[in-house]
Amino acid sequence: MPKILTAALMTAGVLAVAGLQAQQKPASAASSGKVMLLTPQDYIDIQQLVSSYPYGLDENTDNGESYANLFAPGAVFARPKTEGHDNLAALANTQPHGTHYTRHFITNHVIEPAPGGAIGKEYAVIIDIGENGNPGGIALGGPTTTST
Repeated sequence: MPKILTAALMTAGVLAVAGLQAQQKPASAASSGKVMLLTPQDYIDIQQLVSSYPYGLDENTDNGESYANLFAPGAVFARPKTEGHDNLAALANTQPHGTHYTRHFITNHVIEPAPGGAIGKEYAVIIDIGENGNPGGIALGGPTTTST
C-alpha cells in the first residue's frame, strides 16, 4: 500500500505541473488543440514546481499546506481519489516527514509543448532510509509521464 500511495502522490505532483501550465495558456489555445510554444520562463516555472514536490512531502513543516498549494484549484488526485485543498494537505500528512527528512528524488526533467499545455516527464526515486536497525531500500523508482 505505501508503494502505491507514493507512486500516486508522485503522479499527482506531475499532474499539478501540467495542469498549472495548461491554465496559463489562453483559452483559445487550449480549446483549439494547437500546440503552443513554451517560453524559457515556462520551462523554469514547470521545473520549479516539480522540484517543490518532494519538499512539500518530505519536510512538510506546515501541515501539508506547501504540498496542497502545488495543485491547481479543482485538481482531483486519482489514488486515493482526493479533491480539494484541505484533503490534499491531509494526504501529504500520511507520508513520513520531518525537517531533515529526505525520501523523494525527482531528476531528468523533460518538458515538451502539447495542445493546451505541456507534457512533463521525469524520473522519480523514493528511498526508505533505514532507521533504528531497520533496513533501508528503494520503495519506488522509474519514469513518470503526465500530459494535459
